[in-house]
Amino acid sequence: MRYRRAGLSLLYVSAALGPIYWLPLISIPTMYAIKIGVGAALSIWLLLLRKRIQLSYRLLFISLIILLVSLLSSLIKNDIFFLEIAPIVIFLLFGNLLAQAIELDDFLEAISAAGVIFSMFASIIVIDLILGGWFPNPYYTQYIVYVYESGLTGGRTAWAYASNLFLAINLQGSLYYLAKNKRKAIFLLFCAAIVATNILVVGARGGAVVAIFIILVFLAMLTRRKNSKLLISVLTALFFLSGAIFLVGFSDELRIITTLMQAGTRNLSTLDSRFTSFSEGWMSFSSSPFFGTGSIFIDIGSAQAQIHNVWLRFIVERGVLFALPIIFTSLLIFRLSYLGARSRHYQMLLLLSAGILTGLFEPKAIFGNYFASQIFWITAAFFLARGTAEARPGNGTLVSSCSR
Repeated sequence: MRYRRAGLSLLYVSAALGPIYWLPLISIPTMYAIKIGVGAALSIWLLLLRKRIQLSYRLLFISLIILLVSLLSSLIKNDIFFLEIAPIVIFLLFGNLLAQAIELDDFLEAISAAGVIFSMFASIIVIDLILGGWFPNPYYTQYIVYVYESGLTGGRTAWAYASNLFLAINLQGSLYYLAKNKRKAIFLLFCAAIVATNILVVGARGGAVVAIFIILVFLAMLTRRKNSKLLISVLTALFFLSGAIFLVGFSDELRIITTLMQAGTRNLSTLDSRFTSFSEGWMSFSSSPFFGTGSIFIDIGSAQAQIHNVWLRFIVERGVLFALPIIFTSLLIFRLSYLGARSRHYQMLLLLSAGILTGLFEPKAIFGNYFASQIFWITAAFFLARGTAEARPGNGTLVSSCSR
């Protein structure tokens, strides 16, 4: 039991640390070393726990499509797209092993714990705003950018994307505990409020849109629960009351207000540059619609940027011949993960919404920086494995159609 608990601890610590590039008093190289060490220990634990590896034909088919399509596109365009996509297969295999090694409730408790830990890190952003900027981001050397302006990554867009994944995790956890432990459910709602506030603080416009959508979906799901009307009324009132107080108290410091009102703030990109990259990307796509352009950076004035929409970027860079199989295979993974949750569809609906929608505002989102997106892929892979396996009568273990 202790051995299993130790592995679950590694799981939620690894997931929570994934989006964290640095911390006050902990440098960027040190943080990467910690994350790699925790991830290696987690992998060793899982391999030792599972003496027998079982794989379904469906999982093998999906993995082969991802690997072959990305490899062919990389060979044709002579770029590293294969390395960008291949880690998904590793997460699919990892989630498959995890689904065979631990029970569903253990997994749900572990990812809920990851959400709590991440919210503790997210609170640093809110505290830094209240203190007026105490922690400069070491990624910026030419000028000072405080943590409340960028998050604990290299920029606010990436931080908001990761934060939305954990916003979904916390809200899912509150639904999970609502019937089991109301105190934990309320505590996870408090954690979700911290994460949502942190998204507001860093000023990510797309991230704020995704966060609002996730919260609305959560409230809609809550209405289906019995005796939830009072809870919904209280939550809605607290949301608007706290939001009003926060906006009034920190209106001058909040970047979300300035970035919505004007594009002249210090950003990696502005609304104008995003639209420019979209139009330039489509023009490039018209020159090679079948095979794509390969990896490109759009000239935006004196700077260069990728297309800030992962689905559009796939089509432009990979062409319809390679982008559509990748997109459809991804959607198949998402659907099978959703179905794999069975009666607990809420455990995937919010997270899938966060992952898919962030792709509308990010050049890579869940298809890049797999440290940050591991919470998404591990959860999706876990439920996908449950959906592609059958329960063995009598002991509830998972048996797949192909094993070695």
